Amino acid sequence: MKQINVTMTIVSEMKEQLEALQMEANVLNQATVASIVSRYEWLSNNIREIVVDWQQGKVHPKFFNIFKFVDDCGGSCPIDLYSPKTCSYNA
Repeated sequence: MKQINVTMTIVSEMKEQLEALQMEANVLNQATVASIVSRYEWLSNNIREIVVDWQQGKVHPKFFNIFKFVDDCGGSCPIDLYSPKTCSYNA
């Protein structure tokens, strides 16, 4: 009988630990999803700004940051002197 009580105690403790791990995993999953959604919204807003400038014949400075583009001048050329031609970026 004592063996059964010990086994039941161990099972109960394992169940509590599993539930705690599941709760922790849920919190981490929620944080991951929130981070992805936040990044998407940030990127979407920046791309809208880039498109508006592109349609007006200008290159938005965020274009370089988002697409990790480095110009031949090493970043010393004024952005106002750039003029867009084509964009064939496919995500």
